[in-house]
Amino acid sequence: MKELISGLEQLFNIRLGNFYRVYQGMRIRKKSRTPFLDNLKESLEQRMDEADEN
Repeated sequence: MKELISGLEQLFNIRLGNFYRVYQGMRIRKKSRTPFLDNLKESLEQRMDEADEN
């Protein structure tokens, strides 16, 4: 995990800070572990459905 995060930091030229604490927080979520990705997926599917209708 540390190597992956380090590579992403270098690739995007950013500092992610205490990534392990954030990851742990995501793991213990009850409702949804990935709300941003869930919303992104729903938006993409909606856009595709709208394009199919036209």
